[in-house]
Amino acid sequence: MARPAEEVARARNHVDPRHAPRELLYPYIGNRPVARITAQELLAALRRIEARGRHETAHRVRALAGTVLRYAVATGRAQHDVAADLRDALASVKSRNFASVTEPRRVGELMRAIYSYDGDPVTALALKLAPLVFVRAGELRAAEWSEFDLANAEWRIPANRMKMKEPHIVPLAYQAVEILGELEPLAQAAGVVASGSHIQRSPYERPAAPPREGPDYGADTDAAVNARLRLCARVWEAL
Repeated sequence: MARPAEEVARARNHVDPRHAPRELLYPYIGNRPVARITAQELLAALRRIEARGRHETAHRVRALAGTVLRYAVATGRAQHDVAADLRDALASVKSRNFASVTEPRRVGELMRAIYSYDGDPVTALALKLAPLVFVRAGELRAAEWSEFDLANAEWRIPANRMKMKEPHIVPLAYQAVEILGELEPLAQAAGVVASGSHIQRSPYERPAAPPREGPDYGADTDAAVNARLRLCARVWEAL
């Protein structure tokens, strides 16, 4: 029997049921057999998102639908990924550059905001660590504990994780060593320093940014943690 699209999406284990598919797609195509969903049906659902002015979200939802449909093709539940046919059907999204904070007063405001953040403890400590190590957000979030030598106050980032593909040694201030000491018992099980993956999730959830006009900075998914670190990293790079 043909599987409904919502059921296939859950089987793919690639979507958080609280986010875009249920809210934006399931009401229109969620009960349709996945093999019978047409490009026109999917486009109509995406047009509804565009009509609300959420153009970037429409593109993200199309990509998410394509992930589910490709899984359906790979598992014999569908013959074709109709989302791929809509790649150029949506309105283009203009990229935006965000000004970095460079004024000393604003940097002070940012530091006070970091130290007053009362969300997930791992995220809070990672935000405090960011201005002490001056690395890109992804390099910090994906840092592995094996890279740190706290006894000698060094962080050795391997070449395969650096943009220039060369190993990088970061001297650690005593404040950074203290923060890492606090982080270790909280995040050691995740294997990486600042991932949101230590947070318990249901079997149907994976760390993914909610498809909206930007990351949900209040969430503690990997994407949200990375987004917060990226915002801070832009500041340290600009100083």
